[in-house]
Amino acid sequence: MQKHALIGASLGTMIEYYDYAIFALFITIMMPAIVGRHSALPALMSGYIIMLVSQILRPVGGLFFGYFGDKLGRKRTLIFAILGISISTLLIGIMPGYARIGLGAFALIMLLKSIQVFCFGGEYNGAGIYVVEHAKARNECFWGSVLTGMTLFGALLASIIGVFLTRAGMPDWSWRLAFIGGGIFGLFGIWYRRKMMESPAFLQSHAPRQPLLNLLKDDWRSVLVAAAIGAFCTVPFTTVVIFINPFLTMHHYFTAHQMMILQMLVILFAILVLVLAGYLADRFGPKKVMLTGASIIVLFSLPALMGLDHNNLLWIVSGQLILIFGNELLLGPSNAYMKRCFPVHSRYRGASLGFCAGMALAGGVTPLIENAIYHASHSFAWIFLWPMFVGLIAFFALSKHGASEVSVLMPASN
Repeated sequence: MQKHALIGASLGTMIEYYDYAIFALFITIMMPAIVGRHSALPALMSGYIIMLVSQILRPVGGLFFGYFGDKLGRKRTLIFAILGISISTLLIGIMPGYARIGLGAFALIMLLKSIQVFCFGGEYNGAGIYVVEHAKARNECFWGSVLTGMTLFGALLASIIGVFLTRAGMPDWSWRLAFIGGGIFGLFGIWYRRKMMESPAFLQSHAPRQPLLNLLKDDWRSVLVAAAIGAFCTVPFTTVVIFINPFLTMHHYFTAHQMMILQMLVILFAILVLVLAGYLADRFGPKKVMLTGASIIVLFSLPALMGLDHNNLLWIVSGQLILIFGNELLLGPSNAYMKRCFPVHSRYRGASLGFCAGMALAGGVTPLIENAIYHASHSFAWIFLWPMFVGLIAFFALSKHGASEVSVLMPASN
């Protein structure tokens, strides 16, 4: 691995998931200041709506940045993606709230969050492709999972900052400091990415850039599989971090400070599983490890979520770790797997479009669907239907798709 390649790509994805995580972590604290509602549930639902609407732009951003990533190169495209993320995050931190501009605050954060998520669409998959194109074939799953682990390190950093900013005595506006810090950190990431070398696979590829219709015509199966991967890798994680823990906090099972500590421990566990998944995938093949992750979600979502109804901390933590374990087993090898799904001249677009579409379709609606299921059943147990359903789709898509066969037909990328 070229040192600057891994560090530069990792910095960007760390910042992306830091910015993604701080919105989820502070949603119960910041949304009343944005929408002017003192009741916790309407404010929380307003935050979920912002996430849903903004997620629609993620695949659009994936297609936009993917086009330039395949046409102009991975490096320059990744620099512009992190620039958009950094500016929008910084502006969220300093924007006026409901007390100053009324409903304009809701419209403004919707706009800034949409710009941020649009740029997210060009960041994670592009960085993942960039890293595995630099890696040796024998350990590309490991390095791809390390890159993903660094994204969650950004979420871990957000949790640590959340623990600090939710201590007793901190002012109500302390959440703004987390966003301002993320924007400033992003500017450092832009400076460092200038040192990155262009992907050798991109430099060595002389194939003409194919129009989007050709991508959809020739590689539509791979796009659908990438969408299934994106959907799966969003739902269990979102269930834990964005639905369950904020929901329990809103109902006073946790304080905000205690929730931040739990989120921090869950994310640390996820990072360890990601690295393990990459190591196993290089030994046994990414498909086997990813199918195992999907199987865990399908088989164990019900027992994992049943325990939450007992209001027992051990049950709650154990259930969350089961969901996270299955999620990260599939996510860890996904960068290397998607690299094998697409030829180099359409790889950035194909992986970004499919993965981001899956994230938008499944991730954006997950909190709303699970909230509706909970209020209809008055039980966490029935929420299992949603992650199990998405897990079945991912299992079916992966089992019917052979990325290893596709990769034989691709131009060599190393």
